[in-house]
Amino acid sequence: MKKNLNITPIITVLGLIWLMFALNFLTAGKLNHFLALEPRQLSGLFGILTHPFAHADVMHLISNSFPFFILSLFVGYSCGMKHLWGVWLVGAIGSGVGIWLFSSAAVVGASGVVFFLNGFLLARCYTHPSLNTIVIAVVVLFFYAGALWSLFDFNAPGISWVGHLSGFVTGIGYAFLTRFENVRR
Repeated sequence: MKKNLNITPIITVLGLIWLMFALNFLTAGKLNHFLALEPRQLSGLFGILTHPFAHADVMHLISNSFPFFILSLFVGYSCGMKHLWGVWLVGAIGSGVGIWLFSSAAVVGASGVVFFLNGFLLARCYTHPSLNTIVIAVVVLFFYAGALWSLFDFNAPGISWVGHLSGFVTGIGYAFLTRFENVRR
């Protein structure tokens, strides 16, 4: 018997991200200053967990929301939806620590978590080989190969390549460290 995917966790997190964007708009950008990750500042440590909930503008928000939704569905499909909260938390911490240690400017946005999900799903086809993980990895590579190229664009203005790279590398590492059972084969 097939189980239905319960997308409530994904919708909940995306709803919080969009709510934070609306509140930031209503506070004339002051909320983003509170949620942003400030590199190498003790006060910036809070931003390791909060920076994915803040976005600079509508295009930034949309460009993170769609891949976050799709890639989270893939993680839920291959690992089970019950693991999503932990996967997202590790993604935020992994990309956040990289930003805190190596970035030269404050960072907002969920793209580090999105790149974490990319790395995690691509590595799972190696760490947990099955038809399911291989198909997901091929689909992720097909649709997000262009985004992966930004891992090597060190001079793109307004883009945190440090967040992207640290999220991606952490995602690969997490795939090797976890032993989630393949829910669907």
